[in-house]
Amino acid sequence: MNAMLYLNNGIELAIKGDLRQAASAFSRAIELDPGCFEAYNNLGLVFQEIDCLREAEDCIRRAIELKPDCSSAFNNLGMVQKKAGRLPEAVISFRRAIELNPENSEAYNNLGIVQSDASLWDEATKLFCRAIELKPDNAETYFNLSIIQIKLNRPDKAAKSLYRAIAINPKYTAAYFNLGVVQAEMKHLDEAVDAFSRAIELNPLYHEAYNNLGAVLRHTGRLGEAETILRRAIELRPEYPKSYNNLGLVLKDNHRLKEAETCLRHSINLNPNDPETHNNLALVLKDTGCLADAEISLQRAIELRPGFVEAEFALGFLYLLQEKYEKGWQKYVAWRAYDESRFKRYDAFQSKCLNWQGEDLTGRKILLFSDQGFGDAIQFIRYAPLVANVAGQTGIWVQKPLQRLMAAAMNGFELQTDESIAVGQYDFSCPMSSLPYIFNTSKETIPQAIPYIRPADENLSAWSERLDNLDGGQRYRVGVVWAGNPNHENERNRSIDFDVFNTLFDNKQVSWVSLQVGKRAEDLCGMPFPVIDISRDLVDFAETAAVIEKLDLVITVDSAVAHLAGAMGKLTWLLLPFNPDWRWQLKREDSPWYLNMRLFRQRGGGRWPEVLLRVKNALEDVAVKYK
Repeated sequence: MNAMLYLNNGIELAIKGDLRQAASAFSRAIELDPGCFEAYNNLGLVFQEIDCLREAEDCIRRAIELKPDCSSAFNNLGMVQKKAGRLPEAVISFRRAIELNPENSEAYNNLGIVQSDASLWDEATKLFCRAIELKPDNAETYFNLSIIQIKLNRPDKAAKSLYRAIAINPKYTAAYFNLGVVQAEMKHLDEAVDAFSRAIELNPLYHEAYNNLGAVLRHTGRLGEAETILRRAIELRPEYPKSYNNLGLVLKDNHRLKEAETCLRHSINLNPNDPETHNNLALVLKDTGCLADAEISLQRAIELRPGFVEAEFALGFLYLLQEKYEKGWQKYVAWRAYDESRFKRYDAFQSKCLNWQGEDLTGRKILLFSDQGFGDAIQFIRYAPLVANVAGQTGIWVQKPLQRLMAAAMNGFELQTDESIAVGQYDFSCPMSSLPYIFNTSKETIPQAIPYIRPADENLSAWSERLDNLDGGQRYRVGVVWAGNPNHENERNRSIDFDVFNTLFDNKQVSWVSLQVGKRAEDLCGMPFPVIDISRDLVDFAETAAVIEKLDLVITVDSAVAHLAGAMGKLTWLLLPFNPDWRWQLKREDSPWYLNMRLFRQRGGGRWPEVLLRVKNALEDVAVKYK
């Protein structure tokens, strides 16, 4: 048998994956023909595959001696050097391969990988793009390009590259996995679910795909599916801490707090130095009422990751929840870094004037702007008169749905209606959420000049006449809200299923007025309840305020309407989840922020029916005394 037959036999064996036999065949070919370039080159590749890197390099260098102008041999040498961790040498070999053959797409791709590993993103991007130009049907190169795009925070471009890789190779499991990661980052949750599910179809043992799929399912509210998927991830790899962490969060969302704590503690046992899990454990401990332990976990998270703004914010939240205002406000303002993406829209204010942190404002102009939700703006606008007392001129910017309300309520202030603030128009600007910190607010010094929000007179007369026409004006009139902002991170806990909330409407002594807006206002459609539905006319908070003024009581979940009714001094009953927002504190039935507010709290996670029963009984006592 001649050398060529052994060479071809070796190639066939290598294709079949029988690398040991392939190495023997290539070695025999070399014995028969010591000048056989192909045998040395292929034997080097086989040695590389079985991690015999010294032997691989010796073979490929011998191939290069036999054919010094062979681009592919230098490319192969670079691959061996890269695998051995000798990256500078690999760069030289890949560059030589490209020099010998400027159309060697594989060498461009491999050099791109090395430069990417060295964080030379721009050069690596150019190399991958050149490789794609030369060989547009190489899925791996698109995949490699996507990795750089992910690192450069260009998820939309990364998704396009991954879709292209998948189009070329529909069974590219890693591409589906990374596509799921990218889609999840862009909040395209349904697409992320599809991508992770496809990765699992291709590799049913892919525990990381199960873990990530479970995390995404949690964010879509599909908690039962998420639990099943995450338990499968744990079955596949019981020592993987991230799956226990994500399962803990799912159990937390399902109000199974002790089970959640157990999962998170197990995750920490597996990986004691993960700040994310310590932070998540703190959130569970807070919800179980173990506030001292929650504080310890948050401090540990911050110790492990200095500048961990999410934990800093949560610690501030924890202090404020306990009315430890002095310690709480300083960390609470860390929310700006915690939610930096949302705050970017306000950079126009702060880039054109100084950020006020309590400096002397005598003769100076300052703009106060709403930096959080509608309810936060209503709560913190109470500080505007304090600022006006020390400033030469005070302007206010709030979101459009609040502008007519504030124009009527904040007489004497300069109301800005858009974000196009001219350079020099103000000396300072300040987000409203920073004002309690700047004014060193304690529970004794919360500004309580209530009401500080009043509706415009022109709205009042119209609503007074309309409501009287609808209900005759003879019964106790109660406004209701059963759902808040659907985009709030805790909305699933704050809002109430309509099937639970509507048990209130049995009281026939009450004239029920719905203040609910948004999609959840449709809960009333087709329902046989005696509720006045004016949702289409509540186009902004000015209209809602006018309606509230004509009510006797407002019953609401934690929403902007709660703040509005409280700021107007209206009798307000606030329905709170077991894990409330910081401003409602713990256990107390009143609020230092709104003097006419009564708090009805869950006595356990998810226990809304019991809360509604207490509200129903209290309402019967109030309504029966009316008139």
